[in-house]
Amino acid sequence: MKVKIGNEVKEYKNVWMEGNIVKVINHPKLPHFFEITELNTHKETANAIKTMIIHGAGAIGVTAGFGMAQAALEAPDRNFDEYISEAANTLK
Repeated sequence: MKVKIGNEVKEYKNVWMEGNIVKVINHPKLPHFFEITELNTHKETANAIKTMIIHGAGAIGVTAGFGMAQAALEAPDRNFDEYISEAANTLK
């Protein structure tokens, strides 16, 4: 998506990950406002999907995948598999 702010035009993806933070373009605010929402945990990412901050099947799938990556980074070494399984259910 190309966004013009002032005299500068910048290209943005709908969703991307920087470190362990998922960043999404907040779709309900478009076209009047352009806002990037930062999702710090897999639970925040799941909530963003459920509240339709991100739209479109492809973008939702990518966001869920990034949410699973967040869960893997958050998971304790002990109970890793259980944590990932619970995260998958949260992100459904």
